[in-house]
Amino acid sequence: MNKYLAAAAISAALVLPAHAGVMSSKELFDACSVPVPKVPADLGKNATVKQLMDNMSAKIDYLRLSQDSRSCRFYILGVAEGIAVFADLYSVKDCVPDGVMMSDLAEIYVRYYKNHPEVRHLDAKETVTASFIEAFSCRKETRL
Repeated sequence: MNKYLAAAAISAALVLPAHAGVMSSKELFDACSVPVPKVPADLGKNATVKQLMDNMSAKIDYLRLSQDSRSCRFYILGVAEGIAVFADLYSVKDCVPDGVMMSDLAEIYVRYYKNHPEVRHLDAKETVTASFIEAFSCRKETRL
């Protein structure tokens, strides 16, 4: 993970609403399962009132859906960054390889959640970590 992603996560934390308590695996799965919407195109000067209203409605939907999508990705990024900090502090192998995109991490989590109903009662941070362990074949290994 790089410092730009960490800065983006901190920025998002300041903008996104705080989540009281611990996020459940189901809540995170629901947020991650929302398709990332396309940004509605701006209309030209000759748009009709109906086109403008439809476009405004589409933009409101975009903002609502994209917030769920962002909260999913930034939550998962926070877990990944926590693992990286832990790895640095305790000289153990970092689980998530450099260059992995946030959207890839979200897809890994969704796939893990669907394939492992036995862990759905756990907190989201635990199932996110388990999804990384499975996806990246993480194991305890010290660095020299």
